[in-house]
Amino acid sequence: MLTQIRDSVRANSARILFDYADILCYDDDSETPSTTTWSGHDYPIITTTNSLPEQTGHISNAGAMRLAKAMWWMLARIAGWDGGAPLVIDDNQYNKGYSKKIVTHDKIEFQLDEHHPKWSAALYDFQGMEIIKKTIRSDLLTFDISTLSPGIYFIVLSNGREKLVEKVIKPE
Repeated sequence: MLTQIRDSVRANSARILFDYADILCYDDDSETPSTTTWSGHDYPIITTTNSLPEQTGHISNAGAMRLAKAMWWMLARIAGWDGGAPLVIDDNQYNKGYSKKIVTHDKIEFQLDEHHPKWSAALYDFQGMEIIKKTIRSDLLTFDISTLSPGIYFIVLSNGREKLVEKVIKPE
């Protein structure tokens, strides 16, 4: 079954597998996963460091921290980070490119600081699936989200060289 799941994810680049076993089979500074063999096949197995002492759901505090870091890394990649230089989204250091953001049940609206004629905008769901893509045609950018479920979304503004990423939470 695990092989079928992994093959399904590999077959579609839009799919993401957040596999606890792949994450928790490593300890700090370990380049070799901890594995076990069953029925002639090798499988990843949680290390003692990541499982003992058990704190929550068969995972130690060290294992929970490892999963949290892996989740951060995955979400940063979904948001556009290439894995190299840090993707910085910091209100105090960088101009986000807009002066006002309004989120309602029906729309997301950005009042941009200036018109960005060569920029595009895209709305992504929490799993990194592109939902809406549009060319920026004025200093007012609006996404119709009336048919979307409540949850976390990402807006990515891009000109091919730079990206501005903004997390948006659609209320219930």
